[in-house]
Amino acid sequence: MRVDLLSLLIPFAASLALAIINIKAGAEKKTKSINRFTIKTPRVYKILLLCISPLPVLIGLMLFLAFHNNADAETGVYIFLSAFSGIILLLLYIISILKLDVEGDCMILRNIIGLHKKVSSFEVDYVVCGNHSIVIYAKGKRFGSLSKDCLHIENFLQYCASKKIPVKLNPQNSVAV
Repeated sequence: MRVDLLSLLIPFAASLALAIINIKAGAEKKTKSINRFTIKTPRVYKILLLCISPLPVLIGLMLFLAFHNNADAETGVYIFLSAFSGIILLLLYIISILKLDVEGDCMILRNIIGLHKKVSSFEVDYVVCGNHSIVIYAKGKRFGSLSKDCLHIENFLQYCASKKIPVKLNPQNSVAV
């Protein structure tokens, strides 16, 4: 069994390089406007995911190599690295794509698949504010949900107050999606 140390270090190096790029990009700019802003996941989550992701890979590889001493172990290592790298990239994609753009009376929600849902502030029935998330209801149905950890959540709550959108407090049933 021969597994190159260099091939094992590639995912770690790539992960740390992406984290450094995100750190060097600087702090995200917060806007004070309540008429034009974007609610999105903070960059800190991406950096943490990129910095912490090599640890389970290292533990998994050590366990895999400890229990597999045959010729197929090298193939298993590459399959394991590929699968784990794919999962991390999928998580980064999901974290990066979820956002709500607010421009005047128009709200555009981009979901995990990348599809856009558009609604006017006049069509929003109410907003449910829980411990960890905010759920928006429009046209009698659930429009979308946002984590309270997102950037510009304060702007959104001020926006709701200025547009006279009812905000209901419901700490028990609120779950971020």
